[in-house]
Amino acid sequence: MLDVQPEASRLYGLLDGDRITSVIEKYLIRGEIEKVSRFSKQLTSTLEEIKQKVIEQGGKVEYCAGDNILFSGKFRVSWCEGLLKLFYAQTGCTASIGIGDTSAEFYLALKLAKSEGGGRIIDYRQPFTVIDKNIESEQRPDLTPIGTPAAD
Repeated sequence: MLDVQPEASRLYGLLDGDRITSVIEKYLIRGEIEKVSRFSKQLTSTLEEIKQKVIEQGGKVEYCAGDNILFSGKFRVSWCEGLLKLFYAQTGCTASIGIGDTSAEFYLALKLAKSEGGGRIIDYRQPFTVIDKNIESEQRPDLTPIGTPAAD
């Protein structure tokens, strides 16, 4: 994996689940209350685990609610990739992370990551560099990332 930072540097990271509302809506429309309840518990426990990982690495959790978490600290981008993999493994959904030095930077980076299909990290400090491939297709080789021509 590409790690554009030779040393860990202080950053803000905003992790947000991709298409979480669609999953919840699907269960609700189908009347699958047990499934939405189970998914909600998985989501909550996953964010709690991510929160603990941030704290264990000396970082600070600025907020943790819904399907997102804002954290700060000295982290390598490669460490952040592990958070995306954990989120996917435990929820079956991808997440995206925007990284920056300010709230405007990490928020814009997150929006760009989501606009490119999700499952990505965008570091605003490294313009136009997608730090990670689509996490979902990396975990499930049967999926092709959005914008990638299908193999013949």
